[in-house]
Amino acid sequence: MRSAEGRVVAGVVRERAEPQGTAALGRRVLLLLAFGAVYLFWGSTYLAIRVGVQTIPPALMVGVRFLAAGLVLLPVARALGQPLAVSPRDLRALFLIGLLLLVGGNGGVVWAEQYVPSGLAALLVATVPLWMASLETFLPGGSRLTAAAAGGLIVGFFGVGVLLWPKLQAVQGADIRGEAALLFAALSWAVGSIWSRRAGLAIPPLVATGWQMLLGGAFMTAVSLATGEATRARWTGTGVAAVGYLILFGSCLGLSAYTWLLRNAPVASVSTYAYVNPVI
Repeated sequence: MRSAEGRVVAGVVRERAEPQGTAALGRRVLLLLAFGAVYLFWGSTYLAIRVGVQTIPPALMVGVRFLAAGLVLLPVARALGQPLAVSPRDLRALFLIGLLLLVGGNGGVVWAEQYVPSGLAALLVATVPLWMASLETFLPGGSRLTAAAAGGLIVGFFGVGVLLWPKLQAVQGADIRGEAALLFAALSWAVGSIWSRRAGLAIPPLVATGWQMLLGGAFMTAVSLATGEATRARWTGTGVAAVGYLILFGSCLGLSAYTWLLRNAPVASVSTYAYVNPVI
């Protein structure tokens, strides 16, 4: 009798353990895919931005990129059965996060690449992990930065500098405006990332990303039209291809993966994309 009861209990334990093991494996696979998408796709966006900004003004390029990506991503989320409706509070939070990430962060990089080469841009954007780790350390409830982690971040930053050194030696007369814009963009991106993590949004990551891009893209498009910048655009085949690449790979896939990672991985780990991207 005891033997039979033992077999029943063992069977129940196995039934519970197997789904948990499968879920853990699935989570690890998702983490690997998300990190791979951010590392690979965002690493190639610097060149696409550099190409696109030659013929398309920065605010317009950022606006069109994210507006189009949002219009693609939200219907996809709806087709997957995810509700698109958000509360006014969440909508305000998504708008502010979109401003920090897409307008201040990405928009700053695009504007700066009119004046600085992509190698220098990648190096200055590599300060993002330092900003994010510092913010997490000093904000209430944040993850404390250990000495080992701090050392790793610093070594990683200088490692990027070593890898890019041959390109940086060729830089002559880099514009201080571009360098300042890149440092501001890195800080804005770090603040937006931390805020996105702490906002407590009960919204699927895909929906949150779609709304952020739609709102941020609409804002930048309006800025471009209001300032008359849009009239300077030349929609060449190369420029359109660059923007198309940014929409699909940089935004729909890359930014969606990044938003998911912010909710499912440590900040210090997520921010390492800034060290890997320059190598791509």
